[in-house]
Amino acid sequence: MTSTSPLPTATIRNRPLGTLAVGDGASLLRRLDGRDLRTLAALFTGIDASQDGPALEPAFLDVFGRGLWGGALVAGLLGTDLPGPGLRCRRLQLDYLAPLALGDTLQVSATVTALDEAGGEATLAIDACRGDGEKVFAGQAVVTVPTTPMQFARGALPDLGLVQAEGTMAAPWIARIQALGAVPMAVVHPCSGEALLAALQAAQAGLIEPVLVAPRARLEAL
Repeated sequence: MTSTSPLPTATIRNRPLGTLAVGDGASLLRRLDGRDLRTLAALFTGIDASQDGPALEPAFLDVFGRGLWGGALVAGLLGTDLPGPGLRCRRLQLDYLAPLALGDTLQVSATVTALDEAGGEATLAIDACRGDGEKVFAGQAVVTVPTTPMQFARGALPDLGLVQAEGTMAAPWIARIQALGAVPMAVVHPCSGEALLAALQAAQAGLIEPVLVAPRARLEAL
């Protein structure tokens, strides 16, 4: 049985061992936009992800679009639908076959092709096609299937955005955390100048109440 999810359902349910069968499938449909690429650039690289930054340049579109974004869609489909929460990914191999452009829609599908009930593993075929039907990538995943039924309420998708303020895109996030008050935190072995400075700066910003766990002599020597 195949389930297609253009929009997330209200509940995330897994398909534990004993309920999964060869031929079961799931898919999702998403559109690639500039905000996705800029968010990925901000999270995983040192590239300027501001509106005028290079994150949307053709030089980065392949790695951010097909690589990070496409891979994230595969992980999301396997982790929330087939087989869902509780899986362990043993192997994932993707072959990239065609490019993606901003504005392209991508349908990512997973289908169970083999099931080892004794070993608790499933093999799934992965396919991803653009809106025009051309295959963008294809491959295979091998996962350990969860054994316990699980379900979780799915929250509303947040309206993510990147805001640059006071020289850093992290400033709005820091302000929200500051409003919650500093939390006690053990900072283990901050025995380099950079590590100690980071702990002190976080304390000065009102984010943490650090407890330094390290040899006194090493700290005093910094």
